[in-house]
Amino acid sequence: MNWWMDPEHAKHAWDFGIAAVGALAGTAAGAWVAVQGDRKRNTKEIQDRHVEAANVAIFSLSLVYTYVVEYHLVVIQPLKDNPHRWYRISASVMPPPSLMPFDVGQRLAFLFESPHKNLPNRLSIEFQRFTGLLDLTRRAGEANKELQAICAAKDPIPQDLAEIEEAIGEVRTAVLNKYVDGIIDLVEGMAPSVMAAALALRTAMLSLYPRRTIVQFAPELLKVP
Repeated sequence: MNWWMDPEHAKHAWDFGIAAVGALAGTAAGAWVAVQGDRKRNTKEIQDRHVEAANVAIFSLSLVYTYVVEYHLVVIQPLKDNPHRWYRISASVMPPPSLMPFDVGQRLAFLFESPHKNLPNRLSIEFQRFTGLLDLTRRAGEANKELQAICAAKDPIPQDLAEIEEAIGEVRTAVLNKYVDGIIDLVEGMAPSVMAAALALRTAMLSLYPRRTIVQFAPELLKVP
């Protein structure tokens, strides 16, 4: 009789086969659980990065909004109709907020693959406009310091703004007027636009990740008249 026909050997072979299948099934199940665990962990890490990026952007936009509104209330509104606003506004420097370095195209690139694919460009424009505003105020302040140095070298030193305007000449006055007009245009249109962009980002994130915490758009309670 062949060994495989022996009932005792057959039983051992059957038991071995069952054990082997069970071991393979257990290994496969363990591997499947591990893969699913890794996949779930990777998904959470991706979501964490997306949510963190959006929250940083919303917080930064809150700081931008607050700065722009304060600049409007403190500097622009009281001096907008002043005949010497070219001098007074250019001399009024407000320290800008400290924003975290933020690359919208990189940090919020996931939105391009969502129903909100136009939002990153919109947000980039808001941050670029703010950078442009800071650049204009910086250049206006530097030009104002230059004309003050020119006046300080005059003999006699100009005593009022009419004399200052005469002392620096039409060209320098026109340059400052151009800077100040640009500042006014940016400030007056920026606050509502920044608020709308921040709220749009928050709404988009809540639709993508309804169970995650998305920060409120919470600048100081200031309103542009």
